[in-house]
Amino acid sequence: GKSPYSVRQMAAGNLVDYSSSSCDSADEEEHVSSCKKICINRLPLPDAILNMFQAEEEPRGNHGDHGGRVRSFPHMRGNWPSFVHVPFSLEEHDLASCIVSYHQSLCTLLLPHGVGTLHMADPLRVHISLSRTLPIRHHWIEPLVCSLKNCIGGHKRFIISFSGPEVYCNDEKTRSFIGLKVSKGHNKLCALVRDVDECFSKFGLQPFYKDPVFHISVCWCLGDILSMKSESLQTAIEEEWRTVTSEHKIDQSDCYEIIDIGYKTGNKLFTLTLS
Repeated sequence: GKSPYSVRQMAAGNLVDYSSSSCDSADEEEHVSSCKKICINRLPLPDAILNMFQAEEEPRGNHGDHGGRVRSFPHMRGNWPSFVHVPFSLEEHDLASCIVSYHQSLCTLLLPHGVGTLHMADPLRVHISLSRTLPIRHHWIEPLVCSLKNCIGGHKRFIISFSGPEVYCNDEKTRSFIGLKVSKGHNKLCALVRDVDECFSKFGLQPFYKDPVFHISVCWCLGDILSMKSESLQTAIEEEWRTVTSEHKIDQSDCYEIIDIGYKTGNKLFTLTLS
């Protein structure tokens, strides 16, 4: 005969529907009693259903994994730290060995000034920032990438050069950087920032700095070096760079072609090629 239970009621596990026309026989009453016992003991939901609303590959981490660095914003489940940048390969531009030597020289140079451990930047992650690092929701990733492609797609490849080293500090005053300041190509980078800001504004995201100082960070340390930086220290940092580049036969007026823009969000990296 017709089963007295609907599929939905079986899944819910706590409702039993008795049909007035289906419970006359002893066999059917026994069947109803058996079904009640089964329904009371709920079956666990499959993992696929339990996890269907969770963001895939959600980035995780803690302060201990990052050399004591502090987040610019608190970690929240579903938020992906994201930023737009110009990737710059030290290896590809024959600067890797020069930066290694410069880092070693700076460790000795800065020690008397009370600077803590000076770390060399990861050669594979050196970049020029075109946006702040901001938290975005997982479901924003695809439309934001599409928006960036539309904005950046019209930009052509261009050339940059560096004027020399400068000391920088993050907004929270928790980390300092020694970087190479961009000279040639500044206006091109500003044009890219304007378009990135426009894309970000559609999602209510904060724009980049009003007067950006574009650079690649080659070394970093915890704390605020800017507060202790003197004119003599800045001069020493610049002179050391000139010495090292001369030893490695690097011309400080060398130019480098920029062909790609990167958008990193969590553990995903999107490459946007310039025309």
